[in-house]
Amino acid sequence: MDQSNFGFWNRILRVNLSRGEWQAEQPGPQVYRRYIGGRTLALYFFLRETSPGLDPLGAENKLIFVTSPTTGTPISGQARHTVLCKSPLTGGLADSQSGGWWGAELKFAGWDGIIVEGASAEPVYLYINDQEVKILSAGHLWGKTTGEVQQILLETHPEKVRILQCGPAGENQVRYSAITSDLRDFNARGGVGAVMGSKKLRAIVVKGSNRKIRMADSDGLRRVAKWFAGSVKEHPAVSLHHELGTPTGDSPDVQFPGWFLRGRRGGQRRSYETGDRSGYRNLLRLFGFLQARGGRRKRRLSRQQRVRGTRIRIPGGLRARIGRG
Repeated sequence: MDQSNFGFWNRILRVNLSRGEWQAEQPGPQVYRRYIGGRTLALYFFLRETSPGLDPLGAENKLIFVTSPTTGTPISGQARHTVLCKSPLTGGLADSQSGGWWGAELKFAGWDGIIVEGASAEPVYLYINDQEVKILSAGHLWGKTTGEVQQILLETHPEKVRILQCGPAGENQVRYSAITSDLRDFNARGGVGAVMGSKKLRAIVVKGSNRKIRMADSDGLRRVAKWFAGSVKEHPAVSLHHELGTPTGDSPDVQFPGWFLRGRRGGQRRSYETGDRSGYRNLLRLFGFLQARGGRRKRRLSRQQRVRGTRIRIPGGLRARIGRG
């Protein structure tokens, strides 16, 4: 597939679940130049296409997934995608970002974003393989845990897909439920999982074959990425995160000395404050992420470990829930 624009495809996938139809749209380069990507591009679509007073859990709410021009490029910290909709939790805007591989895979498939509208009468999931798009039945997935759904979809689509899904909480429209990508990354703010569940959309499975994103100055990008990687790795704050996990960044302003995270070994509790880093040795790395989480040794994780694995930014999210975010 030819990418005629630098940093983006000029292709948005619009899926109407009420009618069971999809279409590709081309917003035009002028839209990307003005709104670029991420939350601003998502807001462009949302504000143009929705009206005040809509029901967040109704079919008229839009669930928008958007990448950016740098998603899928070898720049640390840029493997991001945004999920935006009207929040069932606050009645305001739900704007949630996540890292990991799913956003990059969507870009590799030749899409800059997805606009989901309407609501299906029966559970479905979306399958995207480059320009092949299918709305498939998810009746056999409904009611199952995220780990079970992940395993079923990986067996159904063995071509190394990336999977984004809501869980049982989203199915039951719990107003603070999240969306997870590959069981390790989360869009966890505003109740976006409840909106996904209200549309009876259980998962979005993506596989892309366009692994290189065309940029205006690829050589310059590589030089900057190399310089940035070398500079960041030597920074003391990054090396500290590497050794003890990213919650160390919260330690100066957290007034509760008992922050603990559960490590992978036998459910033992390990504290970054004590310098015990054995629980962080095999935490999973992210796409384009320089800050290896506790070590770079390659290790094949069992299915049980993949399902149970936790992210190590949990305290950061918890602060917002107790008035500290």
